[in-house]
Amino acid sequence: MNGWGTADRRISRSEYGRAADRARKSWAVAKRFRDLRRGLGPVNPFIRCWNLFIRCPFCFVWLLVLTVSPAGATDWEFVLLWQQLIDGGVAAVAAGDLKRDASPEIVVATWQNDIRVLSCSGERDRAFSAPPLRGNVTLLAVGRGANENFVAAATLWRPFVAAYASDGRRLWQYEDLKGMGVACICTVRVGKTDHVAAAYTGKPGIRLLDEHGGIVSTVREHPAAFFVAGLDVDDDGHEEVLSTPGKLLAPPNTGMAYYDTAGRPIKSIPFPGYTSLVVTADIDNDGKKDIVSYYGSETMVLGVWNRFGKALWTAKLGKMSAPSELLAADFDGDGKKEVVAAFPMGQIMVFKDGRRMAAAQCQQRNSRIAAADVDADGRAELLVGDGKGLRAFKLEPKESGK
Repeated sequence: MNGWGTADRRISRSEYGRAADRARKSWAVAKRFRDLRRGLGPVNPFIRCWNLFIRCPFCFVWLLVLTVSPAGATDWEFVLLWQQLIDGGVAAVAAGDLKRDASPEIVVATWQNDIRVLSCSGERDRAFSAPPLRGNVTLLAVGRGANENFVAAATLWRPFVAAYASDGRRLWQYEDLKGMGVACICTVRVGKTDHVAAAYTGKPGIRLLDEHGGIVSTVREHPAAFFVAGLDVDDDGHEEVLSTPGKLLAPPNTGMAYYDTAGRPIKSIPFPGYTSLVVTADIDNDGKKDIVSYYGSETMVLGVWNRFGKALWTAKLGKMSAPSELLAADFDGDGKKEVVAAFPMGQIMVFKDGRRMAAAQCQQRNSRIAAADVDADGRAELLVGDGKGLRAFKLEPKESGK
């Protein structure tokens, strides 16, 4: 018998003949697989795939899927635009139109307890120290005031929050001696100006401060640290404070809660699991901010949910540590925001509609990230701060062959 030829079908009708028939069929099948293996042989891959297609279409389909859809492939890459060495390294970074000149400024807090305002090219425009905080600034947020914009600054180890103008003037400072430190700060748009929401540790609570540093409201309902963001859930033109419980609360408390500007709880939404980090941005271009967060313990899941808690997309991160920072911006210029996650071990990943778009490994751990259009091309660039300084990256499509 040669190739795919058939076995001799002349069989006896006795019991021994039927047993012999079964043995012949088994031998015929074995020879067919042997001939298939010989037919594939050490030839070029195209001929091998063609022979496999002729003999076994099912196997060919699986081979094609594994070949053209490799796991973890990305279509974009980080391209360095500029880098700026900063003495003491970067403890926090934020970006925004601090001078109201229609061009973003970059605000950097260093481990030498000073705050620096940089231009879009990374050159230092102004630097000023922040000794009233009595500790290194580790949290920054750029906000809009009635007459001038400001940068809010706080430190994780001291219960202080302060606001500075672009020229270094301290506009106000708030101190809460009952708190041990500040876990998170964010800006909350109320009308045409921004308030500052500060989530305290120790005897925790959320303080909502106006543009002059006055207390607007206080929330004291959870016995652990919060992480906060601003989002308008009731379409009244004023953002509410969205808070997540700290790690001491979860499990069983894994939900999120909205509080109005008076500190009253107005809505709670379920969440699939524990999370300790949340940011808000309009991801699906419906004119409303969405929730960007993560959950999981052994297997991390990054995702986007609308303001009512409905999942828009999720992406499994696998067995990784929890993200240390999240942000959203339009990096590819298509009008939709992508999500960037930075991890404690130096990994940075960009996701779009649940698919990993780009990834990089930084040499320094605990990178701080922000986004701004530093070259005025209509696309955001990624700002990465670490122990050595600040770098600006543009996301570009990979060249063919890479």
